[in-house]
Amino acid sequence: MLFSTERLLLREFTPHDANFLIELVTDPDWIRFIGDTQVLTVDDAKTYIERRLMAMYHRLGFGLWLVERSTDQTPVGMCGLVKRDSLADVDVGFAFARAHRGHGYALEAAQGTVKYAEHTLGLRRLVAITSPDNERSARLLKTLGMTLEQRYVLPGETRETCRYAMALPERPETDDSLEIDLLVRRFFAAFTNRGGPAPLASLAEVCHPSVQLISNTGVVPEVFGLAAFIAPRQALLTDGRLTEFEEFEMESETAIHGRLAHRRSRYRKSGVLNGTPLEGGGNKVFQLVKSSAGWRIASVAWEDFT
Repeated sequence: MLFSTERLLLREFTPHDANFLIELVTDPDWIRFIGDTQVLTVDDAKTYIERRLMAMYHRLGFGLWLVERSTDQTPVGMCGLVKRDSLADVDVGFAFARAHRGHGYALEAAQGTVKYAEHTLGLRRLVAITSPDNERSARLLKTLGMTLEQRYVLPGETRETCRYAMALPERPETDDSLEIDLLVRRFFAAFTNRGGPAPLASLAEVCHPSVQLISNTGVVPEVFGLAAFIAPRQALLTDGRLTEFEEFEMESETAIHGRLAHRRSRYRKSGVLNGTPLEGGGNKVFQLVKSSAGWRIASVAWEDFT
């Protein structure tokens, strides 16, 4: 999961989302305003996800993300950021399933995406393109704070396009804050095996070699070094007992004091454990230190709630 809003979760698409992608791209409005992707089968959709959506995540670190309702993880649409060869700027894109329109999800997801672009990616400008007759999209972009900048024909196309744009304010967080945000995001992502193997080995890159990991969910706290912490979780996430698992930050507070930092996170986790749906969450407290190599996690303490 990348980030959440009041009612929504935004995460990367995986091949498991093929059926929902077909629902989106075969909608008459998608074909009318965006174009015909020729995605008609599950295999077509998986190929589209892997070669276009996932490829952009890997190449740029952002892309078009799946939007889920947070109460029940029902997919409702897609929203995110695109870097097109035909545009100098990163642009916002969105599309929502017909059954889930009219609830304000598109605006909520787009507002969250703008905040992500500003605070996490540090972008200073965003654009969006839409057809001149797509009045619903134009209204949303204006509500988002964008203004019509130009009507023109994109290279390789024949129909006219409207380009909207907005300037983003200077990011209030320091560079240290951005680095810590990305570091903690990688920590949570290390446990995700939804859509592929959990990259637990990446913990060695975000943690100090002497990191302490402290579980306070039992009768007495358990303290682990990195290797002892990874081993049982590696087994659990790879032997088929725990599948479709994801752990992600819901909200956080960070305090930086020179080369030391403290971060409190509220997090959520979900998956399937031995064939039974698993849901939970809790609190994590990170202590971080900065060296010549950058910020690293020195300790993590957590307690889980069911």
